Amino acid sequence: MASILRCTVPGSRRVMVYRGDGGVDVFNGTYGADGGVDVYQIKYFPGQWEETQKQQIRDSYETARENPDFKLKTWFLCVPTRLTKTNIRWFDEWRNGKEIELIDGDDLTDRLNQEECKQARQQLREWGVGGIQPTGARFSANAVVRRCEPARGLLFGVVIQIINEGDRTAKGIRVSIEHSEIGCVAGGHNGDHWEQRGSDRTVNPRRLSCRTDLHRQEPSAIMLINICERTEFPFSIKLKIWSEDANPVEMGCVITKEDFEKTTSRPQFIPLVLGGPSMAAATGTNPTRPKIEQPITQAAKEILGAILKNPNVKERGLTEILAGAPGNNLDAAFVATTTSHGGAECTLHERGYSGRPLMN
Repeated sequence: MASILRCTVPGSRRVMVYRGDGGVDVFNGTYGADGGVDVYQIKYFPGQWEETQKQQIRDSYETARENPDFKLKTWFLCVPTRLTKTNIRWFDEWRNGKEIELIDGDDLTDRLNQEECKQARQQLREWGVGGIQPTGARFSANAVVRRCEPARGLLFGVVIQIINEGDRTAKGIRVSIEHSEIGCVAGGHNGDHWEQRGSDRTVNPRRLSCRTDLHRQEPSAIMLINICERTEFPFSIKLKIWSEDANPVEMGCVITKEDFEKTTSRPQFIPLVLGGPSMAAATGTNPTRPKIEQPITQAAKEILGAILKNPNVKERGLTEILAGAPGNNLDAAFVATTTSHGGAECTLHERGYSGRPLMN
């Protein structure tokens, strides 16, 4: 019961029995003359309450009410079964006018089935309690922020990682990671565990599939996002996760410039919460976003002009336009593909250009 309460009552704590527990098994609140405490008293009364059990209930309440260490707010009686008609009548008459509530077996079962009670369910299974079925894979995610060396031209690196917090191995995991504009090359994904489909070269959002299964309590780093001086703040991340035996989930976070500055030599873990920021925030739709400058040199104008001649945007052979890679002003503003379709690429090859020179 205490494990269930601790999972479903935020901030609740247990009391170690030493010369009596003061009428408290689990409490939520603050001890002291100025503090208020909700008290949860656990009684293993699985059958009909006789006078002995009723007296124990009365004594426990009076002990908590008269406890000089705190001011009692609400007293909860926790029992493992559904009350009989006789017990319900006695209890309601006895608690009339008092701040007393009942948590019975039905209430505990409902709490045990809640998402927050996964640790309690796992503990019960380890104890051999029957009827507690596995609930499958369940994911949490973090943005691990690390400060970069100044010589690299980057300020921070953000690693997106997920953790399988469920009680079964997750299979067939797929993710989609979308983030605000960063003003530099995004960074790569973890090729040892994640892969991008050959026909999909989209950088933002980046859609990846996990090469391996993710076991219970196992983390997996997905990809790196670089942060430089041109990155827009606040910085938003949106993550979608699918797997074979779990419902799709969306989570995300918003990291402010002040949050980044808090990162020292040790990495900072920022959780991605369910729901997360809006998709507009995740894609970096910022009205103050600076405009990308037009090309100056004649060669750059010819390249851009050849690309824009193709009316089909998907066939222009251009994946993304950047403001230049950090730390190297010689890098061009174009990331070109080397696909075999599209009139723009044919024009570029006729002029003596290929995919490689466009990136140097």
